[in-house]
Amino acid sequence: MSDPLQLHQSTSRGCLGPPGPSSWCCRPETQQRTKMLFAWTQTFEVCTVDVLEGGLCSVSEFVLVKQKIVMKASLRAMRQIDSSHEFREIDSKRDQLKRKTESISREITLVKVEKEGIEHEMRKIMSMEMVRSDVQNKVRKIENELVSVYGFHGPSYVDELRNRIASEEKDMEVLRNDLTASREKEQNRMDAAHMEFTKLSCEADSVSTAIEQANRQINAEEKKLQDAVSSQAELAELASKIANTESLLSKLPKADEQED
Repeated sequence: MSDPLQLHQSTSRGCLGPPGPSSWCCRPETQQRTKMLFAWTQTFEVCTVDVLEGGLCSVSEFVLVKQKIVMKASLRAMRQIDSSHEFREIDSKRDQLKRKTESISREITLVKVEKEGIEHEMRKIMSMEMVRSDVQNKVRKIENELVSVYGFHGPSYVDELRNRIASEEKDMEVLRNDLTASREKEQNRMDAAHMEFTKLSCEADSVSTAIEQANRQINAEEKKLQDAVSSQAELAELASKIANTESLLSKLPKADEQED
């Protein structure tokens, strides 16, 4: 606890608030209370000198008594200050400043959050800008290829490309129709050839059947011929035997001659 004299000196120097008309320490009521406290302190110091010179108590006891008295006086003065209208105004202003500080802190936090969001959006914009630049480079490359390969002149490459695609689709449709007609023609020819092949196959089967029948007839005739040939050989052999028999019979003497 500070000494009332020091409190008066610090108050008179304006340590409890900034100087000016609005400072509570410069108001008349506060200055009057401070002067009363200072006068009481001076009276106490005079009594202290009288007590010490009269030898009524020791120095250590007096110091303890002085400390207690000063503490009580300081507490009383502080209570008076706390209960004063000026202090309540200062306390109210302090609360207002505290609320303003908290509000400013919240606003600073919101600003930081908004700043982070803006920075994030800026990074996204930069990334999108890089993507856009990359896409533009690819578009330029494609335009150069369209000019060099397909002979486009621009600037409406899209219309030229659409016209080229439409023309190629028309050509493809013509080729598709020609191919369809050619395929149908070849299919008809293949069907006719297949029918001819079927007809020839049937005729070949008929001829094969006739050939087989003729072969069977030839085999039968050959067998008959062989039988006839074998019969002729037997007849020749029989004729030879007959001739031999006749020859032998001719050589035999006749019966009349034997009787003679």
